[in-house]
Amino acid sequence: MTAEPSLPSEPSSVVTLKYGTFNTPQEGTEATAMYEALLGDDAPAIITPAGAPHKASNAAAVFHLVCVMAGTGILQLPYCIRQGGWLSVGWIILAAVVSHYTGSQLIRSLYAVQGVRLTSFSDAAGAAYGTRGRIITRIFKDISSIGTCTLFLILAGYNLNALLTPEAGLLGVKGWIVASMVVVTLPYVAMKTIQDAVAMSVFGALTTGLMVVIVVALGLLDLPNHTQHDYQWMDAWGFPIALSSICYSFGGNVVWPQVEHGLRDPRVWPRVLGIATALVSVMYVVVAVVGYAVYDAGTLSPIFINLPGGTALTVANVMVTTHVLLTTPIMMSSVSSEFESDLEAKYQLGAPCSSFLMRAVVRVPLMVLTMLIAAFVPYFADVMALLGSLVFSMLIFVLPVMIHGKLFGWHNQSWSTYAWNIFIIAIGGVCCVVGSYQAILALIRDFQSDA
Repeated sequence: MTAEPSLPSEPSSVVTLKYGTFNTPQEGTEATAMYEALLGDDAPAIITPAGAPHKASNAAAVFHLVCVMAGTGILQLPYCIRQGGWLSVGWIILAAVVSHYTGSQLIRSLYAVQGVRLTSFSDAAGAAYGTRGRIITRIFKDISSIGTCTLFLILAGYNLNALLTPEAGLLGVKGWIVASMVVVTLPYVAMKTIQDAVAMSVFGALTTGLMVVIVVALGLLDLPNHTQHDYQWMDAWGFPIALSSICYSFGGNVVWPQVEHGLRDPRVWPRVLGIATALVSVMYVVVAVVGYAVYDAGTLSPIFINLPGGTALTVANVMVTTHVLLTTPIMMSSVSSEFESDLEAKYQLGAPCSSFLMRAVVRVPLMVLTMLIAAFVPYFADVMALLGSLVFSMLIFVLPVMIHGKLFGWHNQSWSTYAWNIFIIAIGGVCCVVGSYQAILALIRDFQSDA
């Protein structure tokens, strides 16, 4: 760090740093060296609440991570390979490696400030780059969560319309988007923290696994019906936007601080994240390769459109719809938790009734906003590409590296680590600029075609 933060001698509700102001425990705090494995031998003492929720098992954390990462993005991956060619499979591997690396850097950054654990992605950015850094990162983070849940509602609307009211067309899709929002809002408001959603995460992860099995099986069964293939190894124009959608598929790091904070032994975070990332990567590669191998130039997004109809596809539709509806409250918690923390600190709301009312005041409008965006911009593939390019390339590739480098010092890195970090930032920047341009052009074509 370039400057030492100034901390109060006694724990209080707010710690004022040269980089910004952050909430800390008000009472019952204790010092712990629990994170020495993450920070090294010179780890500072970390102030954490005595009742901090370090209680989740490693398995529960893995389910949380898999549930958040492996969702709607998996249905876009065969189309990503079509956009960029067979070499785009390498993007999946690269994105997995970078996601694990920057996810570990992000959590390590939460403990860079002497004596206090920062609570969120945006707090770490504030510690590194001041108020502007905190605000910019929070904007990216909130857009990512709201945008992802917008995609969830779009997919749920299309799936439910296809299953229950196929004759209703786009009007039916919008109706089911509204219905999905109502269903999701109830558990979202009732859920206090992400740790209350273990059952939803387990079920969501299992439904994703079953969906992968069905998609791969249906694709392989349909292979004999597609004997003529038009593959390409690389499409230079489609290569950046393919990475953009793949970035989206590894999104979710905005909730990593909450998942890590719930571990019984947070020192295992890199291993837990590695297991989850490996599981998700295997599913991604299998679905992407099988989908493109079968349908090549005709591959569509979501891949469900290509698959032969029948009971198995119906089950897969039900699985993915269930998954996105269960994941939405978990993903939106990263947005609402900071707003609620701000309100709690300002108004000292502690009674159960007051806490529930506060959650309702914050979370219901957030879900209504998400529903309105989904209803008016129901273009699944191109919304995903724009989110991946503009937001997730920054959240996964650029910002964690920039924050970690600033907090721990770029000069303290080996030349190989420095080169690797610069490579990550460069790839993320290219993806953001070129991919966003391509995605915006695609969305303009979508609106023109519906006009």
